[in-house]
Amino acid sequence: MAWGISPKSRLATTLLAFFLGVFGAHRFYIGKTVTAIVMLLLGIAGLATILATLWPLNTEWFFVGVSFIAVVGIWAFVDFIFAVIGRMKDDESRLIQKWGLVVPAGRTSPKSRLSTTLLAFFLGIFGAHRFYIGKTITAIVMLLLGIVGLATLLATLWPLNIEWLFLGASFITAVGIWAFVDFIFAVSGSMKDSEGRFIQKWGLVVPAGDISPKSRLDTSLLAFFLGAFGAHRFYIGKSNTATVMFLLGIVGLATLGLAAILQLNVEWFFVGVSFIIAAGIWAFIDFILAVSGSMKDSEGRFIQKWWLVVPASEREYYIKYAITTLRVIAWIILVVGLIGSLVWGTTMGGTEGGVQIVIGVIGSFLAWLALLAARELLKLFMDVKGNTINTAERLTKEPN
Repeated sequence: MAWGISPKSRLATTLLAFFLGVFGAHRFYIGKTVTAIVMLLLGIAGLATILATLWPLNTEWFFVGVSFIAVVGIWAFVDFIFAVIGRMKDDESRLIQKWGLVVPAGRTSPKSRLSTTLLAFFLGIFGAHRFYIGKTITAIVMLLLGIVGLATLLATLWPLNIEWLFLGASFITAVGIWAFVDFIFAVSGSMKDSEGRFIQKWGLVVPAGDISPKSRLDTSLLAFFLGAFGAHRFYIGKSNTATVMFLLGIVGLATLGLAAILQLNVEWFFVGVSFIIAAGIWAFIDFILAVSGSMKDSEGRFIQKWWLVVPASEREYYIKYAITTLRVIAWIILVVGLIGSLVWGTTMGGTEGGVQIVIGVIGSFLAWLALLAARELLKLFMDVKGNTINTAERLTKEPN
């Protein structure tokens, strides 16, 4: 008997069966809802029973929970084997053979598959990938679950409260599984944007004339190293949001410094950390968008080219600007590193504090030397280039 070929992705089915098979995720994906619900109930019942018997330990009920997990785990592993060899069928009894999703014509999204995948993997519990692809409502739900779960976890650590700890962990686990499912869908090209189009292309589909002259490499590096202070957004011309990030970073850093120097209470320390985390998450999202070519400049053009698009007549000016910038950054890192090391080491006190001061001072000097060395290399490049041009001009003017 010949079966039809399913449009479902064999890769997505395989990954879901392997990582989340005990909850029936792969069967939900291929449309087998009844058996998927059975697997989900078995998995939840088994996991809940195991967790409930750990505090305090109850051996009999623990083995009941393990039995549920073993049964659904074997079932999921059999499905995984069938998916790998291409013998898994969807709800219409069609064989899931193709590793990639079969996408109808005109149903491909212009969004970047790489951006969606990275955002889902690193910041999925806060719904970052869903904000990116335009699914705002579900993104807000994920964001709230992630924030509530994380806040509950942090609040129960001082002092420790087991009941609230498990509540926070439950929120994080729920949104984490949701984010991981989205990650698998994104990797396999099965994720849809807000208009129901499949996100298939790893690179962003950019209309002609919408490419920025700004450097993708510069934007990525600034976002990674100085993103908490909005350096990358100043560079691409988004001054308003850059100022907000700068204030968040400075206020957070200043609060941490004052809390350490004046020996303020733990609450002030967490206030400073909260500002830094907020600016840091924002900067990391921008870094992912920059690396994947999905970042826009102040004029709405996509920053796609890794190198700065500069007319030949202006290149020397930009190299001189880069030399000056490297020198300024080198001294900033040295001063901030020395002050930070002294503050941190003094706060810790004792031998350990002294070691931290030494490590911080050495690290600051090494970073300072590395940046100054890069500056000298650029200067050398300019000198060599200038001498080469002068020599070429002189040789062309000399008579044979």
